[in-house]
Amino acid sequence: MNKNYFLKKKILPALTYIGLLMLHICVRTCKFLFAKRTILFVTNQKIRSIRLGPISQICIIIAFAWIFNLFNQSLNYNHIISSKSDEIGNLQSSNTYFQEELRDINDKLKKINDYLISATGSSQKVSGEEKFNFKTPKNIKEKDLSKDDQNTLNEIKNANEMLVSVHHFARHRIKTIENAINITGLNLKQRPSHLKNKFNNSDEKEISLNEAKGIKDRQGGPLVDLDSIADNTGSEDEIQKHLKKAEFSNDFDRLAMLENLIKVMPLSKPMKSYYISSGFGRRTDPITGRHASHQGLDFVGPEHGAVISPSDGKVILAGKFSDYGNAVVINHGFGITTRYGHLAAVKVTQGQIVKKGQLIAIQGNTGRSTGSHLHYEVRYRNTPLNPKKFLEAGDSLFNDETNIKYVNS
Repeated sequence: MNKNYFLKKKILPALTYIGLLMLHICVRTCKFLFAKRTILFVTNQKIRSIRLGPISQICIIIAFAWIFNLFNQSLNYNHIISSKSDEIGNLQSSNTYFQEELRDINDKLKKINDYLISATGSSQKVSGEEKFNFKTPKNIKEKDLSKDDQNTLNEIKNANEMLVSVHHFARHRIKTIENAINITGLNLKQRPSHLKNKFNNSDEKEISLNEAKGIKDRQGGPLVDLDSIADNTGSEDEIQKHLKKAEFSNDFDRLAMLENLIKVMPLSKPMKSYYISSGFGRRTDPITGRHASHQGLDFVGPEHGAVISPSDGKVILAGKFSDYGNAVVINHGFGITTRYGHLAAVKVTQGQIVKKGQLIAIQGNTGRSTGSHLHYEVRYRNTPLNPKKFLEAGDSLFNDETNIKYVNS
């Protein structure tokens, strides 16, 4: 009861008074702000006036407020447009980046496929991308990418990680092939003059074979006096010229070049079953008894033993050839040729293309020979090289000769 009385007698009158006071202040303020005003314009000594009533003033204020609001909105729109332009720029940058990545990937896949063609002889489909030290550009944030772009980015990353191992394989394979080629005496960094007269330095094991008793009846070959050896080095190293093309290319280009090279190098044995009766280099000639140079290896196989091509090539001679008797000469490309002498029968014709492991002749005893055997030479630009080094290089590459496919044998 006392509470209601207090509200009616004290609080309500006070609130009413405050409300009336606020209303009075507002009315006085409005009358002051929006009192009738006269604006004078003085031009050429003439005075003009415009009277603005409260309503006119309110309309002007509303107009100015509307204009200010439009200006503020335009600033916001410019900010929005700038933000959207940045987003569009980032998207265009992302699109350009992905296009460059895919273009780079396609180029590298083509190189890998070229390598597979050179190594296997047939085209293979390769899926994956190769890009090392892969980093997403700083201006591209994965969270800002679309779902499809994020998937593309993840695929690129996964493929890059996968093909790091492919690149490691390529480098390891390059090193393996280069080491094998160096074994042959065809040092990839040497000029042809470094190859001359290498057959004077035969190993001790072969020399001991040459001096062994009981095997001189299975030797032969052209007589070459040590003082008459000519320098047939030529003016240009064809292998070096071939490899220079790959010096500024990537590893897969170089690997493809090397694979093409070893495909034609005579790195396999010219007979399946044999023993060597005469080594390469200085020996006592089995016919004259004088010291002379032997420019190849003498292979002794079973009677009528098959002679096979150690690599692909083209027959440039098939028939009688001086002290070689019945002979075959095969051009393997890059200045490399092989010679086969003292044959009982020749199974190929001049100009014929032969494959690795193909039957080309039968071991015999024709020409300057003391018994049935095969005289086998490897030459680079007509400079004799030690065939044993080529066989050792082949062993280092192929490991197991049983993997060789023999054709027509």
